[in-house]
Amino acid sequence: KSSIDTTTIHEVGLGQIEYLERPHHQEPHYLIEEFSKSKPIFTHPLHDPKPLREGERVHLECRLEPANDTTMKVEWFFNGKPLKSGSRFHTRYEFGFVALDILTVYPEDTGEYTVRATNHLGSSHTSANVKII
Repeated sequence: KSSIDTTTIHEVGLGQIEYLERPHHQEPHYLIEEFSKSKPIFTHPLHDPKPLREGERVHLECRLEPANDTTMKVEWFFNGKPLKSGSRFHTRYEFGFVALDILTVYPEDTGEYTVRATNHLGSSHTSANVKII
């Protein structure tokens, strides 16, 4: 039989865990944001797709620089009004690649789609016209 009391070992172990979990023993976390040295530029703008039939899918894409600007805000508009992402509308912005997918188009989706990028130095936009026949 061991002469060490298992209850004491358990209490010591819990005490050490609580001590190590206290905030002053955690590694500091720093928020590092890369600020761009240039305003947004669309290096490959949007292009008008061929006329589409109702029920088809449309994919719009463009390229944006600077790609590593963590402060960049990318917004989509339809006929000048903010476009809401939803079940049919999927937007993406990753590493300078900007895309909009409309999974199923309807005649009311005919119009101008604009993407606007903004950072602390300015903004830029590009547009494409989508026609549903």
